[in-house]
Amino acid sequence: MLHRPGNPDALTQQMIDIVSQDGKIYGIPYIAYVMGMWYNVDLFTEAGLVDENGIPLYPTTYDERIETAVTIKEKTGKSGFVMPTRDRIGGCFFLNLAWSYGTEFMTQGDDGKWTAHLNSAECVAALQYLKDFKWKYDVLPENDLIGIDDIFKLVGTDQAAMSFGMDAHKDSPVQNYGMSKDNLSIGPVMEGPAGRCSQLGGATGTLWAAGTAQC
Repeated sequence: MLHRPGNPDALTQQMIDIVSQDGKIYGIPYIAYVMGMWYNVDLFTEAGLVDENGIPLYPTTYDERIETAVTIKEKTGKSGFVMPTRDRIGGCFFLNLAWSYGTEFMTQGDDGKWTAHLNSAECVAALQYLKDFKWKYDVLPENDLIGIDDIFKLVGTDQAAMSFGMDAHKDSPVQNYGMSKDNLSIGPVMEGPAGRCSQLGGATGTLWAAGTAQC
């Protein structure tokens, strides 16, 4: 499939390398994205956080994101930030925080085994940042059990001002919850403490024969 005329040109070499080994392709990338930030323009406007053209003055540092969330909560009474916690989306979105703090998620030892580093100082610092959103600054929604559709609803109905978000999902709050497309502003994820920005992500489809030793 990937060798059909024109197909490889639609993929970057980096995407092909991820699903290849020893010159053979073992998977088909079907999703690739860069994580960004979503902003509810109405809530930023209500909080006075827009420029003379009505463009949100979105935060450019991790500290500014906290300050912005606090201002929005104080001025509007709505959640300054929303973070998913269930349906595997919580971990997916948390990767952006952990990555920005410098977390090396896994390393491979000389024996070929992989070790996760979710208890590293960098990952713990990212968790503390998220914990402070809830317990120190009180800018997250009261309900902690939040899935991806809850984010679409909360941002789409003016209940939350900021969230991580992917371009592929931008139509969901508009189509499912009546949000004006002009009320959703999308920007980059700000540089984190380790100097890292957006996480690159995606998904692949793979097929292998039953009984294959390695897959």
